[in-house]
Amino acid sequence: MRLLPLLFPAAMALCLAAAAPARAADAPYEVVVWADAKYDAAGALTALSFPQAKDYAPALLENLRTRIAARPASPRLDGDVPATFETGVRVTLTVTPETGSVSVDEMVDMPRVLRTTQARFTEDMAAGAVSFDGRVVASCTVSVKGRCGPVEILTDNGEVSQEVRQIAKSALSGWRFEPQKVGGKAIETKVVLPFVIERAGVARPTLRNREY
Repeated sequence: MRLLPLLFPAAMALCLAAAAPARAADAPYEVVVWADAKYDAAGALTALSFPQAKDYAPALLENLRTRIAARPASPRLDGDVPATFETGVRVTLTVTPETGSVSVDEMVDMPRVLRTTQARFTEDMAAGAVSFDGRVVASCTVSVKGRCGPVEILTDNGEVSQEVRQIAKSALSGWRFEPQKVGGKAIETKVVLPFVIERAGVARPTLRNREY
């Protein structure tokens, strides 16, 4: 993991504390920050914004802005013609309050998530799935209208019932996205999504910007 320069630990901690629910003191937690990026026909970044900038410390966003701008971008084609590219950028961070560090775990270009739906299962539905912790990885195709197409469960961290798998698929089918655009036109995009099915009666630490 790459650590961000510790120029803003206090501001970062205060900013995120307002968004985070009760959790174990000093326990590391994950934050997802979304950006909207635009690239010209040569693959150079021309515009970058953070839709929920008010939720984060300015120093953090400036650091992420520099990192996103420095990434190589592959020029896109509209047919055979170089074209502009518009995309969401999903940045996954791990915050460790004990040390005041923030690490960038991943940056992915993908349609930005606009709306999510949650899924829960009861203990009897998870019977026989002792190793299953609720986490799954799924894939789907985001349509030009921002809807998640047929959902495929890629991993489930243990044997679970078909009913539980269907709950995950149904929930993800309700997600909505801002589709990527090439040459100003929305395109279909295959995406891979981490997702958590929560056990009934069990609260998981989440943030407003987290997709699950």
